[in-house]
Amino acid sequence: NTFMLGVIKAHATDIGATALDEHFDNSIARTRAQLQNKTVQLSGEATLSGSDLTAAVRVENHVGHKFPSGFPSRRAWLHITVKDASQQTVFETGDWDSEGRILAHDTGIERHYTGITSEDQVQIYEAVLGNTDDEVTARLLRAAKYLKDNRLPPAGFSDAAFASDTIGVIGGAKWDRDFNSVDGSGNTGGDVIRLAITVDPAAGPYTVQMDMCYQSVKPIFIDNIARHDTPETNRMKGYYAAQESKVEVISQLTMHTDVNDIDVLPDHEAIAALDAYPQPLTLAGGGELSLRYTLRHPARQVRLVLYSLVGQEITAWNLGERASGHHDFALSLHRLPAGTYFAALTADGTRRVLPLTILP
Repeated sequence: NTFMLGVIKAHATDIGATALDEHFDNSIARTRAQLQNKTVQLSGEATLSGSDLTAAVRVENHVGHKFPSGFPSRRAWLHITVKDASQQTVFETGDWDSEGRILAHDTGIERHYTGITSEDQVQIYEAVLGNTDDEVTARLLRAAKYLKDNRLPPAGFSDAAFASDTIGVIGGAKWDRDFNSVDGSGNTGGDVIRLAITVDPAAGPYTVQMDMCYQSVKPIFIDNIARHDTPETNRMKGYYAAQESKVEVISQLTMHTDVNDIDVLPDHEAIAALDAYPQPLTLAGGGELSLRYTLRHPARQVRLVLYSLVGQEITAWNLGERASGHHDFALSLHRLPAGTYFAALTADGTRRVLPLTILP
């Protein structure tokens, strides 16, 4: 619980804690290392087929109990961003504000999803308390049941445990065939979440970033405290507001759509071919690259952009108007570090992307 350790450190005198700052720092560092290295692992891949961008991500639980565990103020969720080749965000879900509230998530129950298709859907792994009127509550004396429990089960979570009224799965996750079956064989814990959105294929390749976020104190529990106007509750509200870091990112996964996923352009499009030689290019050989492109018909505006592996624009050339046929263009890349790059050629709104490999 890095959040509460940070609160106690920041207000040690008020609380009466006697540990030194370096002791708190060591405890926070060890706790954060546990969260980031031994809790949840994300793996998967993203593909682009025409205008359909899809991804399937395995969410593996590496602890021996449900995650998040313990008190129901805890929750974990996926923050998903999709960026195009120019690093413009075209899709995002699961971001949060300075109060630790998840954007686009209302105060009710966010249902369990098998797939994310819009920005108002957030996959939140949590236990949600309900009162005797089946209303969401953070008041422990009113809590009568769980209205939702899709916390990530551990490996070996049995069918009997899955169906239990007390320790089992509550809500939509119960009918998710990938839940508690991260490898498809059943009783293996975790979850598989799928992303399916529509994008502009000409703006690719795309980068899909998935972050597993963890929060030990949901804002609804602070809201519950805020109902009371006492010195103790007011002090706790102040502690919460003053703590900058209310969310921990505990696992990250970056996926790239392969340029080979981009559909071949139909015959009526301007660009017929895009090639480069030598490939791979060696910096020791001078770093000079020849790029050849073929236009089916004259183009009024031709532009070439060089991107890094993560989609950051490095440099661009406006080639202007070009006739139909073959064209050669020389690139001096000797100042670039070795690695993988993408050359993106556009002509009158059509686009071809070519991967480039540079060796030392």
